[in-house]
Amino acid sequence: MRFRRCLGNERGGSLPFPVFSASNVLPPFVGVWPGAPLGFSPYPTTIGEIATHLATTAERRAILVGFLGIRAELRNLGFALDRQWIDGSFCENIEASEGRPPGDIDVMSFLSHPTENDVVAYNALIGANIHLFDPTQSKVQFRCDHYAMTANAISVEQLCYWNSLFSHRRNGLWKGYLQITDEGQAVDDALLGTLKAAGLTP
Repeated sequence: MRFRRCLGNERGGSLPFPVFSASNVLPPFVGVWPGAPLGFSPYPTTIGEIATHLATTAERRAILVGFLGIRAELRNLGFALDRQWIDGSFCENIEASEGRPPGDIDVMSFLSHPTENDVVAYNALIGANIHLFDPTQSKVQFRCDHYAMTANAISVEQLCYWNSLFSHRRNGLWKGYLQITDEGQAVDDALLGTLKAAGLTP
C-alpha cells in the first residue's frame, strides 16, 4: 500500500460539512464517542464547500483568494496537490470566540513532483520558489501559513506530529480540521471569479 493512501480520512460516502462546536471550532469527530465516529477529522471536503461555509465575509474571501494563488503557483511548477490539510483560525468561528476576523489560513500540502527523487534538482526547485514553502513568506504574500511535505516520503512520526498540531489549539482544545484533494485549476479559477465578485474588502 502506498503511504499516500493513509494521509487522512478514507471513509466511504459523505457527511454534511461539519458545524462549529460550542467552543467555536470544528469538532474532532461527529458521533456519540470517538471510538465509533460517524465521521472524523480531517473531514474530506471540497474547495467549493470551504468557500460556501467559511468564506462568508470579505476578510475570509480575501484569505481564500490567497490560498487559491499558492495552489496555482504550485501547479505551474509541476506539483501534484495530492492532499491539503486546512486549519487555523480560518476554520474556526474566531469572530465569536475572539471578536476578530481570521488573519490567515493554515495549510499542510502533501505534494508530488517529477523531480522528487532527484535530490539536487528538487532542492533547487524549492530554493528558487522559497516564497511558497517558507511560512513566513507565504503568510505575507498569500495570507497562507503554508507547510509542505513530499507525499511519498513522509514518515509516521511526521504524520503524527502534524496531525497533533492541526488538531489542537494552543490552549490544548481538541478540534477538527479539513482535507481537500485537487479538482484542477479550472475549478479554482471559477471560484476565484466568484470570490472577487462578492468583494474582498470590508
